Amino acid sequence: MYNDLWKKIIIALMAFIGIQIVLVIIPGFVILLTTPNIINVNTESQWISFWGNYFGGLIGAITSLGVVRLTVYFENKKKIKRIRKSFARK
Repeated sequence: MYNDLWKKIIIALMAFIGIQIVLVIIPGFVILLTTPNIINVNTESQWISFWGNYFGGLIGAITSLGVVRLTVYFENKKKIKRIRKSFARK
């Protein structure tokens, strides 16, 4: 049972890291190709707002996904307890 749990945790962690790499590398590559001087003090702060918005959205999405997964997990635990109680009464 614990091996299955650890396998699921490792798979989820690998998927999370893989998604993070893809979500950071692709926009970074696009920025690198479209902007020869990524950090230039004399330009407007558009790159700061881009990365701020991008990472803010990414953090919000990850947080939402985590909260939904936790909610589903705890609701399933409650449902299992209710089912066990109903069978114990019969």
